[in-house]
Amino acid sequence: TAALYSTQAVCKDLAVSSHKVQLEASTSNTLEVNGNLTLSGAGTIDMDDSNSATADGQINLHGNWTNSAGNAAFLEGNGTVKFNGAAAQVISNVTPEGTETYYNVILDNNLDTAVSNDLIASGNLTVNTGKTLTVDSAGYVRVNSKITNNGSVYIDNNGQLVQVDDTDANDGDYSSTKFQVKRTAQAKHTDYIYWSSPLSSFDVSGVPNGLRFLWDTAYNNINGTQGCWVPASGAMTPGKGYIA
Repeated sequence: TAALYSTQAVCKDLAVSSHKVQLEASTSNTLEVNGNLTLSGAGTIDMDDSNSATADGQINLHGNWTNSAGNAAFLEGNGTVKFNGAAAQVISNVTPEGTETYYNVILDNNLDTAVSNDLIASGNLTVNTGKTLTVDSAGYVRVNSKITNNGSVYIDNNGQLVQVDDTDANDGDYSSTKFQVKRTAQAKHTDYIYWSSPLSSFDVSGVPNGLRFLWDTAYNNINGTQGCWVPASGAMTPGKGYIA
């Protein structure tokens, strides 16, 4: 009966243990959880109207997401989950994925995988202005479709941000201050390390060394044949190897 209340339901904590909560067919169907959301037992949350062409409802969550019933108890459909708490929000360890799988995710709060758990968005991911997504060295974020970065994204050494469908055009700010990928490598002073582009249009000058080269197969070398390492500049070509 959400239509009787401007299609919005508001609560403090929400515990679903034996029945179903449905938010389907329209983004205006909104559930505002000002505390924690808990799924257990035979409880389910259904955001799937079985129509891939239409958007489903939205959950605005201010607290933690705890699902002890397993990933099958939450049907993400084409729905949206917005994290907008004032403190760190934790996604529980959900079997079998190890974390919850959402569709669209909006981060209106800072999220650090070292604290909040890994994040899976089978649709889009949006980082709002002034908010920070941090992927720690043991964490990952997986996004199937589009990433919109209006805040800041920091990926620690060995942390992973995986975008599955690379045909989606990301938008937002991906400058060196707003999108940082840390990679640590140990080498002797005279050794070279191989690099490839961490993201589209990455400038080779972002590789922290003054000696940057790429292999030019058409370069006439001193042996009278072709092929040599030549200084590299400009945007790195995805899939091409560089040394520094």
